Amino acid sequence: MVTKKKKHFFSFVVVLVTIVSILTGCVSPIMKLYYPTEQPNTKWISSDKRVCFFVGDKDDLKVTGYIMDGKQKITIRLSMSPMVTLIDVFQIDENKQENVIEIWVAKKVRKNSLIVEVKTSTFFKEGQIIVFDRYKL
Repeated sequence: MVTKKKKHFFSFVVVLVTIVSILTGCVSPIMKLYYPTEQPNTKWISSDKRVCFFVGDKDDLKVTGYIMDGKQKITIRLSMSPMVTLIDVFQIDENKQENVIEIWVAKKVRKNSLIVEVKTSTFFKEGQIIVFDRYKL
């Protein structure tokens, strides 16, 4: 039989662990569950249609896509993980060389959407918010 004191102690421990996890920068379980790399065979398109990226299947979770700069399509690869909120965006040139052109921070992750804030950029304004919607392939 669980006493009232034990229930209160358990509740206190749960709240304390939650607060410590948040303060130490741990990724929430919901963010991890719905992170794009945890959803294979999906396409993510920004609300302004300027950015599109694809998440491969379980065996090949490469995240590649493009940024539209006017009429020019810039080929990109995203380095992203549910364990880190930073997203590095690399431009892939004709020689297959990669250069970081964007750094974004994942702000909100839902099953069907991803919201990022631009930290460093070549194609966007710093502080700009980009909203992505998910589509199944």
